[in-house]
Amino acid sequence: MIKEDMASRLKGALRFAESLAGHTTLKIGGPADIWFEPLDVEDLKEAVKFCSEHGIRPFVIGNGSNILARDEGFRGMMIRLSEEAFKNCLIDGNRASSGAGIQVGGLLNRLAENSLGGLEFMAGIPGTLGGALVMNAGIRTAEGDMSIGGLVQEVKAVDMKGNEKILSKDELVFGYRRSNLKGLILIEASMILTEADKDTVISNTNGYLERRKRKCDYSFPGAGCIFKNPEDGIETAGQLIDRLGFKGYEKGGVAVSSKHANFILNRSSATAEDMLKVIKTIRSRAKSSYGVDLDLEIEIV
Repeated sequence: MIKEDMASRLKGALRFAESLAGHTTLKIGGPADIWFEPLDVEDLKEAVKFCSEHGIRPFVIGNGSNILARDEGFRGMMIRLSEEAFKNCLIDGNRASSGAGIQVGGLLNRLAENSLGGLEFMAGIPGTLGGALVMNAGIRTAEGDMSIGGLVQEVKAVDMKGNEKILSKDELVFGYRRSNLKGLILIEASMILTEADKDTVISNTNGYLERRKRKCDYSFPGAGCIFKNPEDGIETAGQLIDRLGFKGYEKGGVAVSSKHANFILNRSSATAEDMLKVIKTIRSRAKSSYGVDLDLEIEIV
């Protein structure tokens, strides 16, 4: 009965018992009870209202690049903002307003076409704008941390009751790999960028992309950095894991990259349980050996 009611109220692609292994970059995960791709904002709001009415947990998956989906799957509705209604990018001077479903790479291309810089450091991040904003994605450089939150002027979102809301810059809180946007479904964000020479923007973007390729390991399915860097800033999580001797460690189909120790990869048909065991082992050793609590950068769902 609930399935029929859902199908009658929602317009977008709706599937049941959808394997998450095909929707995450780790290629791991059991079935989601419900998988939904809304056609537009109104369809999204209707889906969230339906979930609220029936006690169903909604979760926006984005590109699945920062997710470890459990083997038993997800009890609720996984939502992906894949339709064009969520991928628009409107330019007005040095202000860009973009849908939360746009891929970071696609957004960077659009900005370069319009001679807008300031976001080039995001090159190579394999996710959507919405996911990047929620976790305040960025990179660490010799000059310090660079993250997307500092450029944001306004965010449009839907809350867990299906109500649309707008958050101004003064209402937004960004920190290292965190924001106050968790618990909201982002639909659009506006950013103030820097007018620049188009060729310079493209060159900068390519430079950051090459930097990421040199440092990161994409040889097997992964989810980027698994742990946040320790707050003391003395060393990165990757450096600490390397110092613990885990670089190149393998167990149960899981491999700690020999190139970047904060990349834990699905080397051979690993399960979520395999990944969690390796994560637990590393966290335990970091705590016992150096008194460091390694916090997860990925989300387990």
